[in-house]
Amino acid sequence: MQPIRSVRSVDLKELTPDVMSVRGVSRLLTLNSKGEVVTESIGNVDWSADAVRHTVRALA
Repeated sequence: MQPIRSVRSVDLKELTPDVMSVRGVSRLLTLNSKGEVVTESIGNVDWSADAVRHTVRALA
């Protein structure tokens, strides 16, 4: 699976609502063991959906 982009842990600390200009909308970043963002979802996530479970299993 190709990463969307690489993210360093120090970069995650800078992703504040002010920096992202977003308030009140959830953002889910899934990282692999190398710290690379492999999925990104904005808004609600249905954790019971087959696609979500498949992705989590593939990354585990």
